[in-house]
Amino acid sequence: MRLSDLKARLLTPYTRRLFKVFILLMTSGLSFTILWLPIASRPLIYTLSPGDVAPQDIEAPYSLSYISEVLTEQARLEAEQKTYDIEMKSSLSDERSEEFELFNPVLPDLKSIRKYQPKNRKTEGYISVH
Repeated sequence: MRLSDLKARLLTPYTRRLFKVFILLMTSGLSFTILWLPIASRPLIYTLSPGDVAPQDIEAPYSLSYISEVLTEQARLEAEQKTYDIEMKSSLSDERSEEFELFNPVLPDLKSIRKYQPKNRKTEGYISVH
């Protein structure tokens, strides 16, 4: 028997397909094993007592937060002490109210003048501004 005859008999389409399936299964199994080992090697129960140092980081199954009322109030008081007092003047301060009182007697006269002004002169000023 020659080598070419042996090769032709061993490498039939069936054996080639069988070889591909074997390689696929071996690669998949090896990949699964490599990815699964670190997860499987973790202990499910830790034998630690208070004060011991953990050999690795342990994640809690849920998050927990605590808000300290005492520390929150201290921070609030510190922030309040750091702020400055700002006085806001009202829109109608005493000075302005005096100006408006002086303007009130003139207002009816202005309205009457505007009433009799021709319409084209009214819009003339607006057009020249824009």
